[in-house]
Amino acid sequence: MIDLRSESLMTFAELVKSIPRRRQNRPIALSTLHRWRQNGIRKVRLETVRVGGSWMTSMEAYHRFIHRVTQCFAPNETPASNTTFNQDYSDVVNAMLLPAKSPRTARRT
Repeated sequence: MIDLRSESLMTFAELVKSIPRRRQNRPIALSTLHRWRQNGIRKVRLETVRVGGSWMTSMEAYHRFIHRVTQCFAPNETPASNTTFNQDYSDVVNAMLLPAKSPRTARRT
């Protein structure tokens, strides 16, 4: 459940821009987020709230969703310790929030 007091809401369009691109460097489609909201993956749904006429979520809710879906596909894989998991999780969060380098820039460095 999204905690409106501690989490910053973002529109689906804003979330799409912050998720790393995948296949052929294309962003995730907005319809994918709506599918995750409605149907979910393996009964795990993306947490959302309706504000006015828009569906909104938070980066924290997206991370919880990804973590739960990952656990559905690999239920026996648990972190060695909470400290290790939290550090790895924060590294993933920070990597997602930092602007991605273009493929050209990445090759030159």
